[in-house]
Amino acid sequence: MKRVLLLIPFLLSLYLHLAAQSAPSTDSIGRILAQFQGGKYLDRVDAQVSALNGRLTGESQKYLRNIAAEEGRLKTQLGKTDQAAASSLFGDVEARYGQLQSALAKGTSIGIPGAGPGSHLPSLDSLKNTLLFLQANKDRLSGTQAQRLTGTIANVQALEGKIQVVDNLKNWLGQRKAFLSQQLGKYGMAGQLGNMNKSVYYYKQQVNDWKESLNDPSKMQQKAVAVLSRLPAYKSFLSQHSYLSQLFGQPESYNLTDSSMKGLQTRAVVQKMIQEKVSVGGPGAQQQVEQQMQQAVGVVSQLKTKLSQGGGDGTDPANPGFTPNSQKTKSLWKRLEYGANLQFEPATTLLPTLCDVALSLGYRLNDRATVGVGAAFKAGLGNGLQHIQFSGQGLGLRSYIDWKIKKNLYLSGGYEENYLSAFRSLAQLRSVSGWQKSGLVGLSRQYQISKKVKGKAQLLCDILSFNQTPKAQPIVFRVGYSF
Repeated sequence: MKRVLLLIPFLLSLYLHLAAQSAPSTDSIGRILAQFQGGKYLDRVDAQVSALNGRLTGESQKYLRNIAAEEGRLKTQLGKTDQAAASSLFGDVEARYGQLQSALAKGTSIGIPGAGPGSHLPSLDSLKNTLLFLQANKDRLSGTQAQRLTGTIANVQALEGKIQVVDNLKNWLGQRKAFLSQQLGKYGMAGQLGNMNKSVYYYKQQVNDWKESLNDPSKMQQKAVAVLSRLPAYKSFLSQHSYLSQLFGQPESYNLTDSSMKGLQTRAVVQKMIQEKVSVGGPGAQQQVEQQMQQAVGVVSQLKTKLSQGGGDGTDPANPGFTPNSQKTKSLWKRLEYGANLQFEPATTLLPTLCDVALSLGYRLNDRATVGVGAAFKAGLGNGLQHIQFSGQGLGLRSYIDWKIKKNLYLSGGYEENYLSAFRSLAQLRSVSGWQKSGLVGLSRQYQISKKVKGKAQLLCDILSFNQTPKAQPIVFRVGYSF
């Protein structure tokens, strides 16, 4: 018993030491904020925000110019039969879209008919909160960093306003398209809206892509939130300034570590806050909310049914005959497809067993077709298991196209040239006679390995194999990966 009593002071001191390490004090704010002194975080934020702001402006202006030109064409066409109706329906097209472009350039929704509040973007809200928290503690930063921080916050707020503008533009263009479709239908011109329908559709998709890019925070931003989340002062700051806290409030028991997306509120916490707000309405409030939720579920089910009936084949229900291309609004880098594959060829009288190790780069033309180029190194493996010998036996240059037939089945084709000799200099490759031509056509099957990686198996027929010297095998089987 005495030994146990002697251990109590030691255990108590150990507990206090560990507790002091796990709970940062107010003085530790300075040490943590010092990690931002290098300026890399602000540089990265400024670069990302400026790039996206420029894209929002430039791409939106391009869409507005195209839609304005289409409205002008429709006005001229309708004016040939009814000038008064054309003037009444379209008005001054140039002035209207000029006003919209002016509002876009200024980053304000003033001048956009029916403009409303923008949508909430959790990642942008989290980014802004980290910057505002740093600003609230700017006395612990250097003078240069404090000035830089003010400019970065202004850039983020400008981006937030620009997103609200493009959101309002997207909604207004959808309403404008529906209005013109209804009115032009009276004159038998509803079918003339095809180009405008496409432009409005792709603009909506483009806005959604922009928002999606914001919901994928950079590793540096995730690290910044993780670092700041160690501070009780940051938790307290979020409880007063985060978007969801302003809507519902934030309970004192809220813990940032409850969520894998640190800095955001969990679903359980949001549900708890909603229940607390509903309980204030009395005993009938809960039942009323449940009835409204059931009605909302019914409306969503109806919308899903309409979409499956009108657009289940990939077409746009609002524009029959138009099949949207989801790749159209993506950037070049997001339309590229990288791949690698292997192909084995049995030994012949002239060549050993060959293994083609190939790399490829593809470009997605649309949701069904991908074209690309590639290069292969031909490695010799010797003749049989008893005579394994590695050697370089040439290289190959490839081009290909994959066209989707069914869910995971593709029609594949390509033209290739192979140099079937070992070479020591690039000058040897200039000899045209040293290259063997192949024309491949066949089927490919793709299967999902992970979220970003796909497996690929190909069975191809070389239709030029019968004219080759040395003669290659007519049937080619390849396995590989793409991502």
